[in-house]
Amino acid sequence: SNEGREVQRYLLSRGWKVEEILQAELGYISRDEAIKIDAQRSVGDYYTLSITLSTGGRLYGFKFRTIKPKQEQDPTKDKYTYLFGTQKKGNLFNLVGTQQREGSMVVVEGELDALHAEIRGVKGIVATGGGQLTEEFLTEALERGIKRITLLFDKDERGAKFVKDSIAIAHKKGIS
Repeated sequence: SNEGREVQRYLLSRGWKVEEILQAELGYISRDEAIKIDAQRSVGDYYTLSITLSTGGRLYGFKFRTIKPKQEQDPTKDKYTYLFGTQKKGNLFNLVGTQQREGSMVVVEGELDALHAEIRGVKGIVATGGGQLTEEFLTEALERGIKRITLLFDKDERGAKFVKDSIAIAHKKGIS
């Protein structure tokens, strides 16, 4: 569809290749599809990019993103929204066995960043889903044998705050 091609064009403009989009299972969600899965009202209209969320090989929900240019975005809405029932708390996106074997992990803010790195061959990248590390995230990581974390958050004011706060929480939990 034309709308689906808009999502594809957006991803291509962000450096994705068509085969990478397919491999990452990114997609377009229409209003009709959103109604079928009982998504909130703006999914399929405002939020049209669909991201499948999983950790440890387990699907835990879906996240949707607007692809509208910044100047066209509704200032009362976030850039992302989650499908009702998605349990974000305590789920580090893309946490798999790679990190367990090595005892360390690299953490980025967004799922798209983690997916893109993974597809390009950089294994073991996890995402917080757009925020700082939390006690729940770190408890899950510790249970999987993680002892070291490298933070690669966005280079903006918000990302700098996430890094500072995440380091404090990690150190409190005994993670370097």
